[in-house]
Amino acid sequence: MKPSRFTRQQNHLLYLFRWMLTAVFVFTQSIQAADQFGLVNNAVAPEFQFVELTVTNDDGKLVPGASVIPVAFASKNGLHHWDETPWGALPVGTSDQHGRAKIRIPKLTPDRERILVVHWAVRHRDYVADSFKSRSDQHSVQCELKPGRRIAVSAIDGETRQRLQSDTFAVLSGRAVTDHWSQMKSGILVSDGLAVSRRVLRIVHLPPDQPARFSKAIDLSSYQDKSRIFLRNIAVSPGTRIEGRLNDLVPRPVQQGIVSACVVQGKNEWHEMARINKDGTFVIDTLPPGEVAQLTASCAGWVSSDPTVAELEAVGMKNKASRLQRSRVYPQVIPLEGDVIHPVIRMEPATTCRIEVVEAGGSPVQGARVRLIPYQGSFDGRSHIFGYGESSRRRLLSDSVSISVGRRIALGIVRDIHDRFLARTGADGIAEITSLPGGPEGSPAMTSFVVTHPDYFAATTRGLGDQGSSRAALYSGKTTEVLVRMKRK
Repeated sequence: MKPSRFTRQQNHLLYLFRWMLTAVFVFTQSIQAADQFGLVNNAVAPEFQFVELTVTNDDGKLVPGASVIPVAFASKNGLHHWDETPWGALPVGTSDQHGRAKIRIPKLTPDRERILVVHWAVRHRDYVADSFKSRSDQHSVQCELKPGRRIAVSAIDGETRQRLQSDTFAVLSGRAVTDHWSQMKSGILVSDGLAVSRRVLRIVHLPPDQPARFSKAIDLSSYQDKSRIFLRNIAVSPGTRIEGRLNDLVPRPVQQGIVSACVVQGKNEWHEMARINKDGTFVIDTLPPGEVAQLTASCAGWVSSDPTVAELEAVGMKNKASRLQRSRVYPQVIPLEGDVIHPVIRMEPATTCRIEVVEAGGSPVQGARVRLIPYQGSFDGRSHIFGYGESSRRRLLSDSVSISVGRRIALGIVRDIHDRFLARTGADGIAEITSLPGGPEGSPAMTSFVVTHPDYFAATTRGLGDQGSSRAALYSGKTTEVLVRMKRK
């Protein structure tokens, strides 16, 4: 006897139900196994949007072939560079025949904050590289490039007088989006368009596995009105090696020691960095000779002291003394004279900042994100977060503008200091950040800080309660205590 239609439907549903149970069981086991080996990503998928950029010149003509890069993003809590972990590889767009490039950008930062402003970099071989900002809600953006002058340079070995045909680079003064130079088979370097205002040039030779060699700084002021410049037979010579140490006030073994060095000539900057050995010594292979090195150092519990007026006067920089201020650490200055120098960096005790975060009623707030922002300055150069380090050599050997900050850190171009002055409050609502630069009695180092929490209103100048501002006064060798009140959302 044939089963009824109803019975056949029951059997079919029973079979389907058993198949679904098996599939769910297998899927669950797979997920559990993947989770066991760390293969499951529980992070929320990032949100993206597309922005179309139109690139023109100052005459309004469309510019094809321009490179377009979203280099950074601003939220209400600061600036964020491209992060490969949630967003993938840094996109580099190229404008088409209509001058348009379509770029995918995130809507939220890695911390799930709303992006408000996008920072763009645009470059083209015939124009001055440009940077500009756009609002995150703009889906159509225009960029206007200005024509720049081109520079060609040939370099020679300062000792043998032989033409250098490879491994030469050009460093030009002024902060730019990027400089792109092409090296011809003859060894001549040819630039893309450059702004006339950038007038101090240095040629650097980077032979593989050897210290860098440098030309003297070249002042281009006499070429002010020329759109094409050809500099012939620029000599490069060995630099000065630094074999330094921290002074004897710092107990040995030295822990977490780092030193940053820079040379600035007419805003033409050269940077290097090194780790400090446990015995307090450090080595920087080479810096431009005949210049003045600016050195900043730190280690667990200690920071470098500011230069004295006498030290500035000894290197012809007495006029820079007025820039010294306790809101940032300034570098000690060392003349680069001879093949090798042996400077001793003066150090002073660091300070600790203890921040207590509470609700309006006084209960502790756990999990608040606390970031302090101490700065280190330089004379005629850029300012950075204290502890920053950069290698100009490694930057030149890679296209550092077209890669993310994460890749720059991985390649050793910059030092990773993202978490250096970052902490979260515990169950007691307290976070401590150590090894901070401070100041003497009567002249503390004034350091900015930011406190945020997903469930509370951010601590700002209007939300800091008893503190009254988002700055902490830090004294050398002491602990500063700050009370922050936050209101639940």
